[in-house]
Amino acid sequence: MDLIKELSSVKKKEIVLILSDEKKYLNTNLKVLDILTNKMSEKGIYVTVNRPFNSLTELLEKNKIKTKNIFFIDAITLTVVGEAKEVPNCLFINSPNSLTELGIALGEAFKAMKTKDDRFIFFDSLSTLLIYNQSKSVTKFAHFLTGRMREWKIKGVLISLQKNIDENLIAQVSQFCDRIIEVK
Repeated sequence: MDLIKELSSVKKKEIVLILSDEKKYLNTNLKVLDILTNKMSEKGIYVTVNRPFNSLTELLEKNKIKTKNIFFIDAITLTVVGEAKEVPNCLFINSPNSLTELGIALGEAFKAMKTKDDRFIFFDSLSTLLIYNQSKSVTKFAHFLTGRMREWKIKGVLISLQKNIDENLIAQVSQFCDRIIEVK
């Protein structure tokens, strides 16, 4: 499967669920962001519940991904580190189980985006949200998130591990998405 071809064919308002094998997970994330920011020159919002902002931006820059075109919403730093220095391109929320706060932060980040064209929301990851929330809450949040993406007419990319995740969650979230890409 050619991820570049798959992502390049995703239209502005479409939402994609990417299910990745755990061994290819990090590589898949990096490749998707490279395609969106470098090859397609899009600007977007990266929601991370996986890696703290400093670690994440260091990793992205090391892999030549343009972080200046990304606004981050970090739901893990305050949980792991306990504090965060204020930075202009990131909102820190209390924890991955603060789904209401996460929804509010997304609205603020979207309003702050200067461009109206070629925008995306990259959500990393549904599988990590399950560590902090019940499956039903994650499903409701995914429904809320995809609804907002459609309302905002923005490209959406949701990432999840393929294995060891609630099959019911994936079935539910799949119906909110326009396309599912499996990376094996």
